[in-house]
Amino acid sequence: MDIEMIDRLFESADEWNRYMNEKSHDTVNDFSFQILKEKQLENRVFRNFDFTGAQFEFVSFDGSRFEKCKFENASVLYVSFVGCEFFDCSFSNDKIEHTTFRNTKVLQCMFERIQMLETDVSSCELENCLVIDSYFKKTKVFKSAVYSTEVNRSIMRDININICTFQGVNIARYILHLSLIHISEPTRH
Repeated sequence: MDIEMIDRLFESADEWNRYMNEKSHDTVNDFSFQILKEKQLENRVFRNFDFTGAQFEFVSFDGSRFEKCKFENASVLYVSFVGCEFFDCSFSNDKIEHTTFRNTKVLQCMFERIQMLETDVSSCELENCLVIDSYFKKTKVFKSAVYSTEVNRSIMRDININICTFQGVNIARYILHLSLIHISEPTRH
């Protein structure tokens, strides 16, 4: 882990983003096994970050963008992702609990063996993603849209889906225990 990077992370969002723009877009930024608790890290860009084994608790990433990041064996607890964007990220063996995703876009991402527990997803968009061998429990999904996404060998238990759009979604070999309140007709904005 680069000590300068940690110091810059806790500066203002503008300073952090300037620092990230100065770095090569191909450089992998090692943030593995780092622990962040009770931090306000809004409006930051994270490009090519390796978050393997990282722990995030009571962190706000509102307004941030994650591009080509790797989350493996990460723990995400009471984290806020409001107005965020995830692009071309991979998630593997992660545990996401009591977390909020609102007005967030998840594009071209891969999720494998993740656990999402008691999480709220509202007004979000998931597009061109792959979800494999994952477990979702007590998750609420509201006014969200899923496009051109494949879900394989996953378990969904006690899921509440309300006013959502699904288009071009392929779900295979799954166990589903959910409450469907209202699924809208496929429309695209």
